[in-house]
Amino acid sequence: MTWPHDVLIACSWFATTDGRNWKIKMTETGEKITGLVGALLAGAGRVGRSENCTLVFYFCAWRTQDGRLLQGKQRCEWQGLDEAQAAAWMQRITSWQQLELVVAGRTTTGALLVQQIGFPEQPDDDLTRLGEIWQQPVVLETALFGGLELDRGLDMYDGVADWGGTEISLSLSCEDAAMPESALATATALFEQQAHWQRQIVACAVEKLLPLKNENWLAEDQSPLTEEAFRGHLEVQSIVAEDEGAFTVYFDDGDLFWGHAIVVSGSLAQGATDADIAG
Repeated sequence: MTWPHDVLIACSWFATTDGRNWKIKMTETGEKITGLVGALLAGAGRVGRSENCTLVFYFCAWRTQDGRLLQGKQRCEWQGLDEAQAAAWMQRITSWQQLELVVAGRTTTGALLVQQIGFPEQPDDDLTRLGEIWQQPVVLETALFGGLELDRGLDMYDGVADWGGTEISLSLSCEDAAMPESALATATALFEQQAHWQRQIVACAVEKLLPLKNENWLAEDQSPLTEEAFRGHLEVQSIVAEDEGAFTVYFDDGDLFWGHAIVVSGSLAQGATDADIAG
């Protein structure tokens, strides 16, 4: 299927179904809206030293109190919940579900502040239709990597690709999933010059992490590793290509850091610039 042109749009404006643009306006306290939860699951956490939790979820489309149907990635926050309340709502809110909200305005970053959540007795037909469309698989066909399938929750296109004779995972991470061209260009540049980038990312990992290994991660009675030995443990597992030339490469650490992944990041313009361990 083709991705609707106005599915994901910038936070500064929203598109309506008739093609008009509407500037963000401050939502009135007590305004009621009906929204469609997107693919990303609800989450919750504490902000700063607060004892209360904030529940966070995202609409991909919603109908305003005055009847407009808007589409976009709209963050919603319900603040001041205790841990049990937040956990319960995380279970109740599911992807592609319609919710009725009473909102208390917006945060300075544009998130809707939730005052009350309910469930519509009669689903909105337009939201139902959009949910059905967005649950269909979206595959980006590419000349170099074949078909990459969209993970809507993460705004990534996922697939596999050949790196140095080994099949690895490849993801395109897009600011706007409707426009993956920039991330695809990053991936193409990396894979068309694999030998060059393999040298760069491995050299970065060695420079940043070999001292860490030898100073803090040696097993009992283990001798410090040489650069050659360290390199021999590194094996690329996955690459995430991002907009504007940015990339992240994940290595299997070969037990160098006892199962933690090695992560190297950088850009086409600056090369591999940072390495760390994760997981």
